Amino acid sequence: MVGEEKGWSIPIGYFDGKLPISGNRILLCGDAAGLVEPATGEGIAPAMSSGRYAAWQIKKCFKENIFSADFMKSYDKDIRKKYFRNYYFKTTITNLYYKMPFLMDWVIYISSKIFR
Repeated sequence: MVGEEKGWSIPIGYFDGKLPISGNRILLCGDAAGLVEPATGEGIAPAMSSGRYAAWQIKKCFKENIFSADFMKSYDKDIRKKYFRNYYFKTTITNLYYKMPFLMDWVIYISSKIFR
């Protein structure tokens, strides 16, 4: 081993759509792009999906022979379009739950009475 083992927390709730996930010859996918399901912490599906978007972007880059940060911004737009609204909503709900768990207990209780 060259160095000591290190770990990092799962970046739940970090995808805000404002931070760039691409740059000059760089595309971030999955956890590195902050694409972790806010409500469950699941990350395989968003990692694979963002990898597919990255592959499409890379294909466009090679076709046009352009790898600049400006050209990569279409990847950011595609990912933002696919994930931002859903993740924003789920992150808001998850944050509410962690700050006020009694609210979620109340919602589950009411739901159990309505949807018997």
